[in-house]
Amino acid sequence: MNNKTIIKQNNKIRFSLRTCVFILWSIFLIIIATFTQITLTEIGIPTFILKHFMTINYENCYKYIPQIPVILFVASMLGRKYSFIAISLYIILGLFFIPIFALGGGLSYMFKYTFGFIIAYIPSAFIISTILCKYNNFKSYVQSAIVGVLIIHIIGVIYMITVLMFKHQTFNYITIWLSTSSGIKIFYDIIFSLIAVIVGKTIKILYLEK
Repeated sequence: MNNKTIIKQNNKIRFSLRTCVFILWSIFLIIIATFTQITLTEIGIPTFILKHFMTINYENCYKYIPQIPVILFVASMLGRKYSFIAISLYIILGLFFIPIFALGGGLSYMFKYTFGFIIAYIPSAFIISTILCKYNNFKSYVQSAIVGVLIIHIIGVIYMITVLMFKHQTFNYITIWLSTSSGIKIFYDIIFSLIAVIVGKTIKILYLEK
């Protein structure tokens, strides 16, 4: 058996019952995370800091949604192929079947300001899965958490600015949306994503690589 044959076999997607259960569980976790909102003052951000980021009703609308850490958890647990399937199914469900996104669903959601963050889940999951596939140490966990979060926020912000400019919104309005969707939340995303990556990789080693 030559190297090309081995590579082809390794690239095949095998759907065992265990893998299917983990994929469905991952989709369920992503959906649950979408509708989980935590007020940032409840997890350690003082009110006076929020005043510098939000100019309107910051206590009510400055919520933290732990979806990005869950995406990185799924990617580190399932790997490139299966995390792609899980995240793609989540996006397909939201666009064509069930309103499972934070602001609803349907094809019109592609024109929402925050849809860029959702489509960014796929390249982010692919890249961090690649990092974790090559290296299995704490440095790779930190690197994958930082890179994964930044990819999602960068793509999401670019998409958001594009939509807002297309709708001819003012610069102040764009700034408010950016501070709501990113801002200080990036740091919390990285911290929680690091924990999620470690847990996800541990589950992969213990249960999915046997």
